Amino acid sequence: MTGAIEPNCCDAGARMEALERFGILDTEREAVFDSIADLAAALFDASIAVVNFIADDRQFFKAEVGIGARELPLDVSICRLALPSGGLFVVPDLAADDRFVGNPLVHVDAGLRFYAGYVLEDQGVPIGTVCVLDRAPRPQGLTGAQRIGLKALSIQALAALDRSAEARRDRFTITLTEQMRDATGPVDMMETAARLLGQYLRVSQVGFAEVDADQAHLRVDRDWTAGPIASVVGRWHMDDFGKQSIAEMKAGQTVVITDVSTDPRSNGSVASAAYAALGARSVVVVPLIRGGMLDATLFLHHSEPRAWHVDEIALVEDTAARLWGAVLRKRADDDLATRSRELEALIGTAPIGFAYFDRAHR
Repeated sequence: MTGAIEPNCCDAGARMEALERFGILDTEREAVFDSIADLAAALFDASIAVVNFIADDRQFFKAEVGIGARELPLDVSICRLALPSGGLFVVPDLAADDRFVGNPLVHVDAGLRFYAGYVLEDQGVPIGTVCVLDRAPRPQGLTGAQRIGLKALSIQALAALDRSAEARRDRFTITLTEQMRDATGPVDMMETAARLLGQYLRVSQVGFAEVDADQAHLRVDRDWTAGPIASVVGRWHMDDFGKQSIAEMKAGQTVVITDVSTDPRSNGSVASAAYAALGARSVVVVPLIRGGMLDATLFLHHSEPRAWHVDEIALVEDTAARLWGAVLRKRADDDLATRSRELEALIGTAPIGFAYFDRAHR
């Protein structure tokens, strides 16, 4: 069967967001995933076994046995049809199944005839499979032990994926810490954090806004922007972006908006116009509170609606806390150094003399 994935399969956008969050596409082979594919091939006595992830235009093999390639076009993928099953998907004879009519992997000499796969899901979103294929049909399907084994391998693959994602987040945090430490000043710190976070999360814009003393305006000195979205450098009236959102920020709550056109906090006429002018469709804003007052915000804008994952929000909040803490420490150090220089200069210019007093002669 060729063509696009069926509409009832899953949300391709959500699947791509999950895959991008894991950062798994186009990565090198890893022993843990290779061992899962090897074990699947042995358990099923199959000529082909893979751990694969389904992108919007291709099937990427994180591990494979018997294929000799790292990806295939999506229109010939058999695994893509497993995604709607949300679990075990077995086809005893691919050549006898109407869903695979015209598939060149099946309808050729020595083509594929048997398929069994278990769908890998992240927060209910199907992202790939652990599967085995063979060149002979298996009318009997799977044994009970094989069913259990394939599910167990899928659990191992998801656990390995989580560990890989954790390692990637750890590398981000280490890089962030090192580069902020080497930054020349607070503005450089903000630029560095915005760039690293934007690249890591693949968003359109990241910036840091400081709140004026009137608690009514935001000032953005720098932002990191990629893609079709306008810079927000300048001074902004806070209420332009939704009074309810600002109230939540002042209460110390992170504002997460999947789609500004449908969220009641942002779809009013003023807020809609403000976001439309920027080209932002999805927003995350982390408030930074000091002395009980809103002091600054770290914001993310994306040019498309986006269902933000809980792990992404946690990372943004952690980055905001690290950044603001580092900025405040740097400013305090700079202020202290400035005052010390001023004091030294004052002492250096003041007249200094000595007086001698004799108790007898005064």
